Amino acid sequence: MIGVWTDEPYLPRTLKYLRTFKYKFISSNNIVMCGDFNIDVGNDSNEKDKDMFVRILRNYGYESIYHHFKKEKIGEESIDTFHRYDGDFHIDYLFAKPELITSFDVGSRIEYANNEDNHSDHVPLIFEIDI
Repeated sequence: MIGVWTDEPYLPRTLKYLRTFKYKFISSNNIVMCGDFNIDVGNDSNEKDKDMFVRILRNYGYESIYHHFKKEKIGEESIDTFHRYDGDFHIDYLFAKPELITSFDVGSRIEYANNEDNHSDHVPLIFEIDI
């Protein structure tokens, strides 16, 4: 499992990582990449880089598990994963080969992101792996 948190500039850093480590990690059959990519594919401005980001992963058989289970197109998400005063965004992802993931869900905003304890402004991606 590769945990992800990307700093600015978000998309270029993620692409650099994918290009650098794609042969070492991504070509493996059992890698799961999950976390805060800080990339809102539906709203980030650089269309070419967004397409490349998804294309690199798909070339190795990886899919966004959210989109696979929810049957939604990338950039047209019905559930946001990050909630902030200036808007809500889908910036957290789980990328894996779909056959590895047996169940998937997104944690409740009320339970995780809008509670009085204010633990996080993100909701969890909840999944089970079959390895």
